[in-house]
Amino acid sequence: LGKVVAAYEAAMNYNKHSTRVPSAILQLGLVNLRAGNIPEAKGYFAVLRKNYPTDPNVPLISYYWGDFYFQKGDYQKAAENFDRLVQEHPESKFVREASLGLARSLKNLGHFEQAAQIVDFISNRWPRFYIEYPLFYRMAGEVFMGMEEYDRAREYFWTYYNLSPNDDGIDIILARLGEAYLMIGRKKTAREM
Repeated sequence: LGKVVAAYEAAMNYNKHSTRVPSAILQLGLVNLRAGNIPEAKGYFAVLRKNYPTDPNVPLISYYWGDFYFQKGDYQKAAENFDRLVQEHPESKFVREASLGLARSLKNLGHFEQAAQIVDFISNRWPRFYIEYPLFYRMAGEVFMGMEEYDRAREYFWTYYNLSPNDDGIDIILARLGEAYLMIGRKKTAREM
């Protein structure tokens, strides 16, 4: 960690007016965040926000905090940080990933209706997102299962299955499809699943 931090600091101090300084500050914050040096990470992120408030890297601060809390299982703080990026920087190129993180966090908190709104937002704004991230459909299916909207859940699960029939955990998707069919009264199809 020390060598990485020293290298970034040396690069920043070489030319303090370089357009790459904000990116270096962001990376220093991220390195410290991933290493668990929370006070240092907060410090670097605060410097970036204060000294370069319009830099395109600033929205990533919220994304990285959201991801950090999501990995720790603190879905409330994760949702707050992902939502901050979406609300404060709606034109950022990182809004899609933050929206996905927000939907996943809300799903894990059991806030299925809010998660469904974000799923619909993602589906409408980036209709071809599934090409890059088919797991979106699996997550969306879980959201609608939580809302007891079994027909919509089935649609998302089937789409995921058709896109990724050989993925790990596809057996779970088939079981969830069976559960959805059972809940709508189609017992024979549920048994087949």
